Amino acid sequence: MQNIFFFSPHFEEKIWGGDRLSKWGYPIPSQNTGEAWCISAISEKETIITNGPHSGKTLAEVYDRFPSFFYGKRIGNKKKSFPLLIKLLDANQDLSIQVHPNDRYAQKHNLGEFGKTECWYVIEAPENAHLIYGTKATTREDLAEKIKGEEWNSLFVKKSIKVGDFIPVPAGKVHALTAGVMVLEIQQSSDTTFRIYDYGRRNDQGHLRDLHIEEAIQVITVPDEGSYLQLHESHEMGISTTEYDMGASFQVSRLTGKNAQGSVIEKNKRYQLFTVLNGSGNIQINDDIYPFSQGDSFMVPAGVSCYKLQGTFEIFRSEEKLETL
Repeated sequence: MQNIFFFSPHFEEKIWGGDRLSKWGYPIPSQNTGEAWCISAISEKETIITNGPHSGKTLAEVYDRFPSFFYGKRIGNKKKSFPLLIKLLDANQDLSIQVHPNDRYAQKHNLGEFGKTECWYVIEAPENAHLIYGTKATTREDLAEKIKGEEWNSLFVKKSIKVGDFIPVPAGKVHALTAGVMVLEIQQSSDTTFRIYDYGRRNDQGHLRDLHIEEAIQVITVPDEGSYLQLHESHEMGISTTEYDMGASFQVSRLTGKNAQGSVIEKNKRYQLFTVLNGSGNIQINDDIYPFSQGDSFMVPAGVSCYKLQGTFEIFRSEEKLETL
């Protein structure tokens, strides 16, 4: 049993991307790098394991061949596809205004096993920053009329944000990052996006980028709903933990340590994913010690019952919810 899996990211160049991910020590491919896929099992965009006996294998390969790493003895609860995707997004320009489908729509239309509920943690943002977050449409007919009439000012809702905000983005919620914002994005493992508006931008062949108006009208939640979010905070032995419950099939926690000396953290019987936003330290499992620093992403598998975190750091931990296993 391998105690920990470190991953190398996959990078996506985007028309709206920038170069800030290079500050994380990443070998970005260009000055228009919009996304680092820190933990991914999506075909052709997979992250590669960089340590241990499975070094060089993709996350998807290990998930398929060694389900006990993820579910222990409860292998019958294994999803067909790895269910989570962790990204860092650098919005150098406004992103297209878009929406994602839920699981039922995705499965019905052969778009994959999962829809796309996601969440954002704001890492960087300019002064007076905002997002596009929801619509003012009262009925689906009102929604369709405003979209086809390009009545954007009377349709889209702006939400003020600042560094440190945690923002749930459920399937069906219209949304978009805006220029200057950088986020950690934790989501279901899906790459399905329906664009509604894209500022008339053209791709590198000079063509307008595709829009998906009819699909978007079908999946947007109307009228828009407020997003559910509950926080639970705790502090023990130099580590503060904020748990974010947004009613999704996965849960997210932010762990911050200041000279943490390694108190024991008990772990449930499932895998956990970690992405280091700031600082450095070690994770200790039994007698094995693994150093980490900003930009690292790793997984602690199901067979590990506890671990210790040492150092000064800001880490996000992601996992499937217990009731879904």
